Amino acid sequence: MHTRWDDIEILRAIDALQEQLGGGPVSASGREVMNGIAGTWVTDPALISGFAYELDLACAARLLTFEVADHAAAHRTQNTDFFLQNVRNLALTITGRDRARGRVVQVPLPD
Repeated sequence: MHTRWDDIEILRAIDALQEQLGGGPVSASGREVMNGIAGTWVTDPALISGFAYELDLACAARLLTFEVADHAAAHRTQNTDFFLQNVRNLALTITGRDRARGRVVQVPLPD
């Protein structure tokens, strides 16, 4: 049973789902992805909020993209479960895919 979410675990799960789909975005909801990673129906509000927070962090770090239905975006903080049910088209960016697969890409530092 999960007590917290690991960002690498989430990225790897989304990467695996994308591989199954031939590389396209994952059309399953954020809620379905979360339950799939947990292996059970997640009911703990703290875990639900934590998963949404990890998605937000990954998006802010440009590791992940996703879409949220307009009617659900306003409920991000009031009803996180509803928000996750309306998250769709999760897709890793190139950087997110590299991180999920443990790749380290080194580029020269700017002058």
